[in-house]
Formats: sequence, C-alpha cells, structure tokens
Amino acid sequence: MRIIMILSFLFSLAFAKVAGLKEIMEKFEKTHPAAVAIQKEIKLLQTKTKLSIVRDPAEFRASSAYAEENSGISGKEYYFELNQQFLVPNVKKSLKNSALSGVEARILNLKFDFLKLKYSIKNLYKQTCLNRKIYKLRTENLFELEGFYKKMQKAYKLGEVSKKDILALEMEKRKAFVEVQSAKNDMTESFLNLKKLLSSTEIEFDEILCEEGSIKIEDINYEPEKIVENSPDILSYKAYIKKLQARLRGYESTIERFDVSMEYSDELGTKRYLVGVGIPLNFSSSKRQLEKKAIMESISLKRTELENLVASKKAAAMQLLTRLKNVVNNYKTTKKLEDGARELTSLTLKSYLAGESSLLELLISKRELINLQIETLNFKKRYFETLFELYKTIGFREDI
Repeated sequence: MRIIMILSFLFSLAFAKVAGLKEIMEKFEKTHPAAVAIQKEIKLLQTKTKLSIVRDPAEFRASSAYAEENSGISGKEYYFELNQQFLVPNVKKSLKNSALSGVEARILNLKFDFLKLKYSIKNLYKQTCLNRKIYKLRTENLFELEGFYKKMQKAYKLGEVSKKDILALEMEKRKAFVEVQSAKNDMTESFLNLKKLLSSTEIEFDEILCEEGSIKIEDINYEPEKIVENSPDILSYKAYIKKLQARLRGYESTIERFDVSMEYSDELGTKRYLVGVGIPLNFSSSKRQLEKKAIMESISLKRTELENLVASKKAAAMQLLTRLKNVVNNYKTTKKLEDGARELTSLTLKSYLAGESSLLELLISKRELINLQIETLNFKKRYFETLFELYKTIGFREDI
C-alpha cells in the first residue's frame, strides 16, 4: 500500500508544474500588478512633477468695434492684448523640490506595501514546505503503525500478544489517522493561500519545490531598531516633510508670481502700445499668511507622527526580536530532545523484540519521538512566521 501511494505521488509530480522559491519571486517581482503599478505610478508622478512648474499658457485677446464720434468722424477700432503669468524663481524652485519630494514619498509608500506582500509570499512558501514535512512524518508514522498492526494481529492469533495490546495499537492507529488528515488540511490551506497571493501574476504551478536549505534556522545577529530608520515607510514620512519644507520656502519671497501684459490698439487711426506689469498685493489679504501657517502646522504634525511611528516600530521590532530569539532557543532545545528520543525509541524497539519491554512502552516511545519531531517543525514554522513579521515591521530590504 505504501509503495503504491509513493509511486502515485511521484507519478503526479512528473506531470505537475513545479516552481521553486527563486522562480516564484522572480515572476512576482516582474508581473505582479503591484510591481507594475509602481512603475506606472513613477511615470505618472514624474509627469505631475513637471506639470507643477510649467506656467499657464499666455492669454491673447482681440476685439474690434465700429465707432462714430459726435463730430461725425466714424471708423473701426481694434484692440489686441497678450498676458502671461510668471513665477518668481525662488517659488518655482520650491514648487519643483516640493513635487519631487512628494513623488519620492508616494513611491516609497508603494514599495513598502510591495515589500510586505513579498514577505507574506515567502512566509507562505516556507509554511507550506514545513507543513509538507509534517504531513510526510504523520503519513510515515501511520504506515508503520499499519504494518506493525498486521504483524501484531498474526501474533495475537498465535497467542503471542494480548487483546489489550491489539486494542492499544488500534487506538494509536486511529489517532495517527486523525493527525494525518489534520496535517493534510494544514498543508493544503497554506498552499492555497500561497496560490491566492500569486493568482494575479503570470506564474502557474501545481506544486512547489522545497529546497532543504530554504528552511534553515539561523541566529539573528543584527539590531533591527537601527534598521527601522531606513524602513521605506519611515523614509516616506521624511520625504513628505521635505515636500512641505520645500513648499514653505516658497513663502520666503514677498511675491510668488507676476503678470506681464502687452496691448496694442487702433482707435480711429490713433495707435497705442501699452506694456503693463501686475503683482498681487499680499498685504491686502491674510490668505498668504494663513497658508504659510497651515504648512508650518502640517510640518509639526508630521514630525510628531513620525516620532510616534519610529517609537512604535522600534518597540514592535524589539518584541518580535525577543520572541524570535526564544523560538530559536526552544528549537535548539527541542532538537536535542528529538535526537535523544530517536535513540531511546531505537533501544526500546530492540528491547521489545527481545521481550524485555512491552508494546505499550514501545508505542509511548514512538509517539514521544513523533511529537518531538512535529514540535521541532512547528518551531521552524513559528521562526519564519516571526522572522517575516519582523522584516515587515522594520522594512528589511535585503534578499534572504
């Protein structure tokens, strides 16, 4: 039965589309709508930056009239006027810098969202691989129990074992069957969640390739609270503050714009040429001062929000780091217990075959080994779950 299931599994893999983590991430970074959106957003925001400093088109006016004076002189009159608005150089520079910083802030926010999605995919990949290992362990344990049960049935018929031993083995077998189904459900759920996150990319696969090195536990030897300062969302906040500061510098000028107009008129043969300059009288209204005040208050608010964000991210990072270190320590301890349980199970089996230990002792030993193996894998699952949550929090951007 076991050979048939293994062959069936290998046969299905032969015709299944299999994808490894490297292939998945390459396709994700190239074809996911979020990645495409970032590139389009960059182009759009760059265009908006240029738009922010382009002056409005010149305005041309023309009119004509027929006039008749009391003296009896009559004729046509013509009027032509050209107006153009110009920004003061300092204001123009501040608008450009403000727009550029705004573009940077927006793009950094998009990249941060993309980064979090990336780590969610990596986490689900690793969870699926580990769930597959758990499922394999549970299945192998069930196969061993079934084979052992058949041998014990023959021994029972020969009067070599008691009915109690058979009942204990049947109970253990039922437990193992339930655990296999539970492990299979966990494996299927994490795999489907992974496919769901990748459903909008161009990659297609029926199975994932789990490289052994991709689920290795390593000690964390960096200080995440320092990395927080370079997190994309923190940098986005800083860029937004720079945007407001650049806009504020535009208010250092007494005026921000002026109009130049040129006029030509022909009134019954009398030609006139006029050139005029218009500037806003800012002292006549408090609007400009209120605008400046609003920007200064926005800068103060954003700085306070940034300080709160940095503090909360550092606190969250330290909490996650502590949890991660605990998981690593528990993993190492459990791994040692697993090695000891494996050796004990081997000795108990030899002792049972020699008639020195009971079947119950052997079953207890085997179950203890399986439980420790599963616990070791569960610590690995918690390790990657916590690790990627930490990376999301601190905005870690190195490939892992």
